[in-house]
Amino acid sequence: VEGLEAGVHHYNPHKKGLEFLREGDQTFKLSSAFVQRNVIEGAACVWLLGGMFRRSTFKYSNRGYRFVFLEAGHLAQNANLVATGLGLDVLNIGGYFDRDLDNYLNWNGVDQSVIYCLAFGRSPETAE
Repeated sequence: VEGLEAGVHHYNPHKKGLEFLREGDQTFKLSSAFVQRNVIEGAACVWLLGGMFRRSTFKYSNRGYRFVFLEAGHLAQNANLVATGLGLDVLNIGGYFDRDLDNYLNWNGVDQSVIYCLAFGRSPETAE
């Protein structure tokens, strides 16, 4: 990804930008948490969408969980539309090991957890 240092970044909605969390190529560490490792190993960028459930449940009680998942789907749909418009390949991924990804991010899997993943890049068939 041009203009972005290899590593793990977090989108901070309050600052409306990325925060650098972990340096270096994390591809092989990350890929072990996925059923199809080759998809992750061949991606230019992988998004891990996380849910921080208390942000919704404090207001909506148990219905807040539902809203978190709905919003993740909306975000993924928009990411798919933008990627397609830019001529990028994108793959929505549900085949991952929850606990492994949560541990990778130091999340407890209860209050916050990975709930959706997307891989971006260009396959050899679509690369220019």
